[in-house]
Amino acid sequence: MTLGLHNLRSPKGSKKPRKRLGRGNASGHGTYSTRGQKGQRARSGGRKRLIQRGVKHFIMRIPKQRGFTSLKSKREVVSVDKLNIIPEGTEVDLKTLKSFNLVRSNKVKIIGNQKLTKKLILKIGPVSRGAKASIEAAGGKIEWSEDKSEVATTGDQ
Repeated sequence: MTLGLHNLRSPKGSKKPRKRLGRGNASGHGTYSTRGQKGQRARSGGRKRLIQRGVKHFIMRIPKQRGFTSLKSKREVVSVDKLNIIPEGTEVDLKTLKSFNLVRSNKVKIIGNQKLTKKLILKIGPVSRGAKASIEAAGGKIEWSEDKSEVATTGDQ
């Protein structure tokens, strides 16, 4: 049988009968006809220009959560001891950290004063003082130069 406009049907369950209000209790929408009890909204002809909400009502309705949530994205933190899974002599940049599943985002900071056992060349930053000391103690180098455009957008170091 070919498909044509004369034999198309909507999927089963996609069409519902409309809600017939005010047809008695047996209809399933009886007594108050889904309008609740009493009040202007329950009456016939109710709801027009019900409440004119101003600024006070708007402020009263929003949840009162204290504090401040910054919209700037935070740097993802990588501890120095996690860099031990990278082979020795590797140049560590954002692509390397992502390939070893150490980070997901594009903003990274290396922290910690744990022991690093491998000699690595870091081309990513910023790096904390403790992390810098442990990388240099292992014989590694930090070749990250601070990009002014990145500093202006991130704000934190």
